[in-house]
Amino acid sequence: MLHLVLSAPLTGPSVVFDEAGYLGNARWLAGSAGGAAWAMPTSPSYASGYSLFLAPVVALVHDPDLQWRAVLVVNALLLATVLPLLFAVLTRVAGVARRPALAGALVGAVAPAVLAAGVSAIAENLVLPLVLLLVLAAHALVEPPTGRGGWIRYGLGPVTATLVTTHPRFTLAVPVVLAALAVAWRRRLAPRRLVAANATLLVLVGVAGWLLNRAVVDGRWTRVERLEGGPADWVRLATSADGLRELALEAVGQAWYLAAGSIGLAVVGLLVAVRVLQGRAVDADADRRSDAGARFAVGLVLAVAASVFATSVLFFAQNQFRADHWVYGRHNDSFTPLLVALGVASLLSARSWRRRLVDLAAGAVAIAATGIVVVVARDPRDLGNDLSAFAVPAIVRWARTDPAGVFGRATIVGLAGVLALGAAFVAAPVLLGHGGPETVGADSAQNLRQRRRGRMRRAGGAGVVAVLAAWSVWVGSAAAQVTHDFQSVNAEGWHLPEQVVDLDIGTLAIEERVAKSLPTLTYPFALPGVDVTTYSAARGEDPGGPFVVARLDDVDRIAEGDRAVLLDEGGWYGFFGAPLGLAVWVRPGPEQDRLAADGRLLPATFPGPLPTSALRVEVRVADPDARLEVAPGGWVDVPVAGRHQGTGAPWPDQASYGLDHRVQVQAHPGDSSTSTAIWVASGELDRWVVPGGRFRAVVRLHAVDESGVPLPPGRYEAVLGVAQAGGAFFAPARNPGATVEVVVR
Repeated sequence: MLHLVLSAPLTGPSVVFDEAGYLGNARWLAGSAGGAAWAMPTSPSYASGYSLFLAPVVALVHDPDLQWRAVLVVNALLLATVLPLLFAVLTRVAGVARRPALAGALVGAVAPAVLAAGVSAIAENLVLPLVLLLVLAAHALVEPPTGRGGWIRYGLGPVTATLVTTHPRFTLAVPVVLAALAVAWRRRLAPRRLVAANATLLVLVGVAGWLLNRAVVDGRWTRVERLEGGPADWVRLATSADGLRELALEAVGQAWYLAAGSIGLAVVGLLVAVRVLQGRAVDADADRRSDAGARFAVGLVLAVAASVFATSVLFFAQNQFRADHWVYGRHNDSFTPLLVALGVASLLSARSWRRRLVDLAAGAVAIAATGIVVVVARDPRDLGNDLSAFAVPAIVRWARTDPAGVFGRATIVGLAGVLALGAAFVAAPVLLGHGGPETVGADSAQNLRQRRRGRMRRAGGAGVVAVLAAWSVWVGSAAAQVTHDFQSVNAEGWHLPEQVVDLDIGTLAIEERVAKSLPTLTYPFALPGVDVTTYSAARGEDPGGPFVVARLDDVDRIAEGDRAVLLDEGGWYGFFGAPLGLAVWVRPGPEQDRLAADGRLLPATFPGPLPTSALRVEVRVADPDARLEVAPGGWVDVPVAGRHQGTGAPWPDQASYGLDHRVQVQAHPGDSSTSTAIWVASGELDRWVVPGGRFRAVVRLHAVDESGVPLPPGRYEAVLGVAQAGGAFFAPARNPGATVEVVVR
């Protein structure tokens, strides 16, 4: 439910390449039922594991708005499994008691990384539960589960292969798991038939996933951008002074994010995992030792986590064009819920305040040491203060007001969080410490005191867990809010998809780098019935079909005689290299001739005046019986309806083109019994209007004269008409419904 609440405000995708990759893959996998073709621009390829879970709903739900809601429901269902899976890992693998296990699982399940994933169609929605299944499957391989559920003993291979099919950062997990299976075979940690079955399934499912990913890429990508580089690039990186410095700083930055973003809990969880690997229990002061299955599972997941960390560091040491790339968290956040849950469970389970103090101190040292390096060596201003919310969700809240200082603020917050935890877990033993045995006589005063202290401990522990969970939700919700803010700027008032549908076109080519490639996500998602392709103007590629999305001032389109048939100013286009916005162009040929004959093309000189023949209108007050009264100096809204009776050009509305050349409904002074002047404001069209098309608008009339002085009481008239903003006003002749009478009292 929490994930659905956080994602409810979002009306569409916003993460350009990632969501275009995963959503488009889902449509491709759904076949003809999923909609038309969705070609990708030059970009990295995106794996299809997560898209497999989206394909059924994409095939069943065709309306893009409903399809997006269905995707968010799939995300919520996948992420809802994190809580029970964490509880299972803590109780079955780590041997934690049920109460601290539930507390740790709750805090881990609402980690910012989990909350941020659900608002976007990205691979993390599947990766997060798969990592926990990996731990459970590894443990079950060595320690058979009691009762039903023996199938999970065959899960290690398929889960690993599915992780690789879902995101390439798990590529090194394959040799890691195969090596672990080899150890299990040699040491007979599990029946050899099970080990062989898991190895076989890993290879078979992995090959199937590789073939599937290859087919998707061949079907959707003309050109794949290899940002990961190759062996020659990696050797150069590892053998030069600058490269080694960048690798070291990247490793410190990503480690800092994990430590500071979790207020040290990930560090505590890592220490707990190492102790389990060494054969000790979660509570290091307890006599019980972890079983062989726990050591095998924890060792395996630590090795996989290390391989992902190394892969992420190598990747971002050579790809840095946003400030979050210096401390990238999304890849390593795959393991954050597990580490945080282990950390919380350990702090709640520890019998000694010294153990808590040592673990929390380690977290503080890790935050401080890495934080100093990051703050000294990295300045977000050097990369334009650009941070992506879904990449570093645990620190986004500290970047909203001043991205330039986010690393320093997040370090301070992380250290303050560790101190607060120390105060709760160490300095308040009366609430959280272990008292003596509660086995004195049932009616004795000592027994009553012991019970009272036990209730206080439980209440104190529950309070700390509640605060931690609330803190995580508050921090993580910032990423959801940033995502919503970005998406809403583009989506609010965006009527272009319905206008494209009205053109009845079958194909649309998008210039792949226009407006930072944002249209390659928004257009094809909102137009499932149109085959969307891309072309590169920089490489001199031809768009192919008759309809093209490019900048309104694209010199190539103008030079080739293309005409603008629709406008798309867009919320972010001005910041993304398209200050005049975009246009849907139609190239010379039968389609251009057809649209020109229908008067649906803008002048070749646009932005500029429309032809005089286009400014012809039929307009009337929507409710002619309404009595319009207003106080002197006040205003009244007048709903009007009308029809474009001109020829030669459509009328751009404010949503399509918000600058000086849009068409507005206006009201100018008319004859009056007491005055000849009334100052009025214009009203905006509710849509792009083609010749013969109908519209609605609201015109606000102000009861002031031309100098802004309130009008005296009386009856006043205003005449309705249209004008291109900043241009001549046209009012219809012989149209009584276009005259408005306002009574000033």
